[in-house]
Amino acid sequence: MVTQEHVISAIMMGYNIFITGAPGTGKSYTLNQCIHKLKDRGKSVAITASTGIAATHIDGRTIHSWSGINIYNETDLKKEMNKILNNRTIVRNVKDTDILIIDEISMLHAYQLEAINFICKTIKAYDAPFGGLQIILCGDFFQLPPVVKKHEKAVYVFDSHIWNNMQLKICYLKEQFRCRDSEFMNILTEIRNGCVSQKSKELLLTRINKPIANVKDPLQLFTINKDVDYINNQKLNKINHPVKKYYMKKSISNSENNDDKENQRILTALIKGCLAPEELILKKTAQVMFVRNNFSVGYVNGSLGEVVDFDKETDFPIVELASNGKRILVEPVEWKSEKVKLIKKSQDEIAFEKMMSAEKDDDSNDTSDDNEISKYKEITNGARIVQLPLKLAWAQTIHKGQGMSLDYAKMELGNVFVEGQGYVALSRVRSLEGISLLSLNEKAFRINSRIFIIDKYLQDASNNFLKELIPLVIKFNQDDQKTVNVISEKLEIKKENYENNEKSKHLMFTTIANAVTCMNCMEKTNFMISIENGGVVICLNCGTIASFEELEIFIKKYNCAE
Repeated sequence: MVTQEHVISAIMMGYNIFITGAPGTGKSYTLNQCIHKLKDRGKSVAITASTGIAATHIDGRTIHSWSGINIYNETDLKKEMNKILNNRTIVRNVKDTDILIIDEISMLHAYQLEAINFICKTIKAYDAPFGGLQIILCGDFFQLPPVVKKHEKAVYVFDSHIWNNMQLKICYLKEQFRCRDSEFMNILTEIRNGCVSQKSKELLLTRINKPIANVKDPLQLFTINKDVDYINNQKLNKINHPVKKYYMKKSISNSENNDDKENQRILTALIKGCLAPEELILKKTAQVMFVRNNFSVGYVNGSLGEVVDFDKETDFPIVELASNGKRILVEPVEWKSEKVKLIKKSQDEIAFEKMMSAEKDDDSNDTSDDNEISKYKEITNGARIVQLPLKLAWAQTIHKGQGMSLDYAKMELGNVFVEGQGYVALSRVRSLEGISLLSLNEKAFRINSRIFIIDKYLQDASNNFLKELIPLVIKFNQDDQKTVNVISEKLEIKKENYENNEKSKHLMFTTIANAVTCMNCMEKTNFMISIENGGVVICLNCGTIASFEELEIFIKKYNCAE
């Protein structure tokens, strides 16, 4: 069976990895362990997820914002590709990255993974998958599929062309850490196997309108936003504090030759796609969620908190984060959307440009009829909205809850309409006693039939990789130990030379005590000291030799010595 240690070893060896398994098997924990180890090695890791809330569990951001794909549909994404590739922030994101992590991969569309691959290859100017980045994917296809409109079909990432061309190794985790309730674990296993027994259904029915012991106000999970809004407004109305209202500011582009209808269409789409409401009503003690990233201030899309006060000067809310207790003065932010299109110039405009061009030097740009682009001009249509990046959060959709671990929750599973939705809701909780059901229907047990097939393949692929991986891990560790032993033996001969040197003693004590990071292998390790040839230090991990001067600079840089 693949363990968390196997996954970490495989990632540290540089493989492209897909970490999968049932909820509660430690996928996010393993991912976080890998992130820490990779960063300790000096690797630049882009930590992303398919949703804002999932990103908060790994201290990351959405893959949409990192890559620039945003929430474009497939057609619009192709149109916007040149703009993405010329966006300085996106270019810097990709160029500065060694390893790309994408969590909750089940909710990413196939075309989005293809687009991310294309963006990375183009910016890195390297034809390998993702431009040569090491890729770490994480998720469970039994959970929610990519979000689609009515009558559209979800196309999973495993249907993408790049999926089979990135030499992805599968690590299927099976040991359960979240759920210690054997009866409840059996129910979840039966859903994954596609055959839920009558006994399991009857057990779940005992939780209909069942109060959760010693819990007054559990988080509520619903399938649709309408129910979420109703509960949140109901909870808000019960708070005996003054109301504060914040209205969304809206504007459209007023450039010359703008298409007002197009601007209005862009504005409507922008408002619809924005998670912040047009009218935000808050009170002190209200539970809220951030719906935008602002890393410099300290919140990300999905961060939960409570309104603890309102600023006396601005009247903006002060929110205390649930995760770390940090208090943030929340200020309005801007969402905007622009679309550039070419329109044909009038004959008068073309004639005027020709006249002006004739007065320029011969080296100037040709604007004759032979130059087709001169017959067209760029028109920018667009819109912008401004609002506080908050929404109420006593209740959430199941979609937003994917990736969460809960001790208890109240949930509505009587109107499940997406395969996997019921499974996601139930598997958030650690035990059957932690669940209170408002209702339940048969659809809550349904999983997309294709997932059973892909899951069998993933389990087989994981078992095969384990057979390949175990001897590699042993060799990997043995080689490290051999390196240490060889270097130690060589240095033993020189021991007398540096034992009596005060400078060497000080440096050896300092490096061993602080585990200095080696400039070559980027591992925190011990250094042996020699004063031969003017004094050198040798890394016991990789054998790198550096002068005392180089080490001293490195120690000061990393504050490892006084």
